[in-house]
Amino acid sequence: LGYYKPTAGATFASNTDTLTICEKFTEPVVTFEAWIKCPKNTPESFILGGWCHNQYTNSQSFVVNNGNPRLNFRRNGRGVGDVNIIFTSIDVRTNDWVHLALVIDTANRKTLCYINGVLKSTTSNDFYNPPAPNVVSYIGCDDRYYPYDALDIVYAFKGRLHSVAVYTDVRTDKEILKDCYAPDNKADNLMARWVLPDSLGSGGTVKDLSGNGYTATRLN
Repeated sequence: LGYYKPTAGATFASNTDTLTICEKFTEPVVTFEAWIKCPKNTPESFILGGWCHNQYTNSQSFVVNNGNPRLNFRRNGRGVGDVNIIFTSIDVRTNDWVHLALVIDTANRKTLCYINGVLKSTTSNDFYNPPAPNVVSYIGCDDRYYPYDALDIVYAFKGRLHSVAVYTDVRTDKEILKDCYAPDNKADNLMARWVLPDSLGSGGTVKDLSGNGYTATRLN
């Protein structure tokens, strides 16, 4: 198989971009994957975002935090059950396409970071076995709602985002590597996968290629 590297992808350059997934996930996500292209000095950027809409919210976010891959989980609203898992030794701001995968190994209580299909870092700090989100998620942004943050502020992904995939199982080294070469839209335990075009357009939709119906729609 030839190495797969994107040549196109959506740019979420404006804070008015909003790409909302139509339904909340029915199970916890434990493997997060994306093809991203981050310029140097890129600030905090959300690949898959969720936020606390009220004190009952469980949400999860897949983030590039000033270059460092990060997972953020909120349980029972903001500040109550916050968990951050961050890989400070990794910087994905290469100004080139990078396949990033973060895997929560629930059995061994650790989280793994893969770059272009190769395991680069493992952490057991702040291990978290996430619940299923009880709110919808966003692609390329998160959406922060009053009273926890200023009303309807959207934090867009800075750079280009080609694809996002989420799984309900702990993907193996071999599976992660295969996802770089030839992603399988019918893979076992694939919750959803989206490939983003260069231009979403007003009201544009992005199909969930897994067939599970998690269509994403740009609202702005």
